[in-house]
Amino acid sequence: MYECRLYTENKNREELEKFVSEYFDSFTVFMAVGWWKGDKEYSLVFEILVNHPIDVEKVRALGDMIRTFNKQQAVLLTVKEVVETIIH
Repeated sequence: MYECRLYTENKNREELEKFVSEYFDSFTVFMAVGWWKGDKEYSLVFEILVNHPIDVEKVRALGDMIRTFNKQQAVLLTVKEVVETIIH
């Protein structure tokens, strides 16, 4: 399983959540404070867990949509392999 995180500027949150929900039915949104090129920026982090590398490419495409929609220079995507366990 892969943990993908998209880091973007905290604007248009409702629209971005709608974009993400059209691609993935489960995800988490974090509010954060980050710095981009020395400037403080309020951010949103979308965390999406996917099973296959091909789904990581869907997250990358989603990041590009977010970048275009928010008129940003860049959106950060991080990916790491994780072990997931659902506790019932």
